[in-house]
Formats: sequence, C-alpha cells, structure tokens
Amino acid sequence: MGRLLLAVSIMGVMATFVVGIVRSALESRWYGTAKAVRDAAEAGSDLLAWQGAVHTLQSWNLPLTFVFMATGLVGIALLLWGIVTTIQRRGDVSARVFPLLRDHSH
Repeated sequence: MGRLLLAVSIMGVMATFVVGIVRSALESRWYGTAKAVRDAAEAGSDLLAWQGAVHTLQSWNLPLTFVFMATGLVGIALLLWGIVTTIQRRGDVSARVFPLLRDHSH
C-alpha cells in the first residue's frame, strides 16, 4: 500500500510540475501582450480566454501539489511502519529462540 501511494504521489507531483510549465507558457503569452491590448480585449476574445486559463491553473496547481506531497508522506509513513513492525516481530522471535539455542549449545 505504501509503495502504491508513493507511486501515485510521484506521478501526481510530476503532473503538477508539467501543469506549472504549461502555466508559465500561458503567462508568458498573456504578459507578453501589451497592457493596452490586454485592457482593450473584448469579452469572449482569445486573450481573455488565456487569462482565464492562467488564473484557473494557478488556483488549482498549488493545492494539487500539496495533496500529492501529503500522499507521498503517508506512503513513506506506511513503509516505515512496515519496517518497524517487521523489526519488532523479528525481535520477538529472537527473544524466544536465543534462550533455546543457549540451552542446546551446552
């Protein structure tokens, strides 16, 4: 389960990274246009559609990154929990077996 969460987390963070790159391209087109042209853009124009895309991606990218990072941390916690329980079980077995080995070695 922890490995699956880590894989989902890595894929999600990479996806949000790609969305950030796309957003940068959209922002460069938006801010590359003269301010007078941006201000004079009519409703329904492609330029205002670009602005909407920039602000939509901006508002969704950070929360999604946070969700995927949190998923990764949960995956790491599950993997560490599995390691700790395995060590505890092996310690319990060793505690039971070592006295028997000591008694049989004499």
